Order: sequence, then C-alpha cells, then structure tokens
Amino acid sequence: MSRRSRLLLICPRFFGYHEAILSAAERLGIEATWIEDRGGWSWPYKIGLKVLPTLTRNMTQQPALDRIEALEKPQEIDHVLIVKGDGLSVATLQLLKSRLSNAKISLYLWDNAKNIPGIERLAAVCDRVLTFDPGDSHKSGWSFLPLFSRFSPRAPQLTENLPYDWSFIGSLHSDRHLVLRGLVKANPQLKYFVHCYSQNVMAGFLRSYRDPAAV
Repeated sequence: MSRRSRLLLICPRFFGYHEAILSAAERLGIEATWIEDRGGWSWPYKIGLKVLPTLTRNMTQQPALDRIEALEKPQEIDHVLIVKGDGLSVATLQLLKSRLSNAKISLYLWDNAKNIPGIERLAAVCDRVLTFDPGDSHKSGWSFLPLFSRFSPRAPQLTENLPYDWSFIGSLHSDRHLVLRGLVKANPQLKYFVHCYSQNVMAGFLRSYRDPAAV
C-alpha cells in the first residue's frame, strides 16, 4: 500500500485560515502538518517585522526552529507550503530545505510584496512562488493565484428597513481608505456605514505618520 503524500504547512494563525487549508488537504487525501513561523503577535513584534525585518526574524526564530526539529520523518515530507512567511528568516528556510531534502517548497503570498519587507530574499530560496497580486506577478514573474475561499453559511436575506446601501467594517490596511473614498465619491446617493480600526494605538500612530490621508 502506497503512503499518502505529506504536506508541511507553514502559515500564520490568522482567522483560522490554517485550519481551512489543513482540512482541504485532508479532503484531497494529503497528510498535512502545520507549524507557525511567527515568533509572536505583540505589536512590538509586528512593528519589528516592518521596520527591522531581518533583525526581528533572526532574533525570534527559536520557536520555529524547535518545531522544525520536532518534525517526524522529515525525509518523507513531499511538499512545503509557506503562506506569507513574514516571520521566517532565510537561514531557517535554508535549514528547513536541507532537513526536508525530498520536499518541494512553495511560497504563497496573500499580501502585497511591499507589505512584507525582505520577502524577495525568502522567495529566492523557494522552488516556486505564487501571489494573489497580479501586479507582483507581472513585476517579479511569480505565478498568479487568486485567494482561496472557504464555505460559510449564508446569512438570512434581509429585504426590509435596511438603513444602509453598503457597509465596510475592517482594519485600516494598505489602500483601503482610498477604495472606500472612491466608493463614496462614485455613489454619493447611497447611504453607507464605514468603521475602520487599527490593531493597536501604536499601529494607528505609525499609520497616521506614514500616510496622513488614511486617518
């Protein structure tokens, strides 16, 4: 009896997406294991990844290294899928590549490359790079692959007494403020509700400093 294909998923703990990917792999008959590359979720750590990415990654790699060392039968892992990889250092990826010598390593970016400082160095070590951003695909020659979707039960259809024509609730990220302003300007007759937030006070301060138009 032939063994099942084995996948190592390296992915942040973000809205349960890693669980959705693991479930999809299992449905395809793939034995999947997940480890997290990030060294933390505090706001100093997140800012460090933006401002001093190489230093921050190098100083916070021990948890990821321990998880890699603890992998069972690493020589039987066929594929490694790294999603975003902003917490992974190049040295750790090279160690992973030598330890999992039979695996093909793919990097999938579900964020714009400019939001992941130093990602080009990580991409150069991978066997394949894919991105959800068509601009990055064209610029860097990476394969274009739109974001995946997962099943969610439909909410009841509301057709009466709706106070707004459209709404947005989400983090103040990238160019979302420009998109929202464009929607308002293009449809001045529509009623809308918008609530944007930052992860913390410091992130909001840095955002206002770097892009005053966003606040």
